[in-house]
Amino acid sequence: MLIAQASKRFSLILSMSKELATRPIELTWLKVEDIDLETGVVNITTAKFGIGRTLKLKSRTLAMLKAYVSKKKLGLNDRLFPVKASCFSEQYRILRNRLAEKMQDANDCVGV
Repeated sequence: MLIAQASKRFSLILSMSKELATRPIELTWLKVEDIDLETGVVNITTAKFGIGRTLKLKSRTLAMLKAYVSKKKLGLNDRLFPVKASCFSEQYRILRNRLAEKMQDANDCVGV
């Protein structure tokens, strides 16, 4: 429900975070060169600087990512999401609260 309610950019962030099981900081470090846009294989640098992980995106998320990279005209050395990880947390909190309020309003109408 959160992904469906989010903007296109934040839907991509949430989808990637879910599928790759990454921390927000790990997403902010991702560069275009870390992702094979043909197969969806992503090389992730861990936040604790351990052994990196290689995971694969689902086809729907990969399509969203390709559209995002194309729209933003990102080069290989460009970061996908050049913001602080705290921005992701703040956006998530706002989206979650907005959705919870919307769902509460919907539940109030059902009982009438």
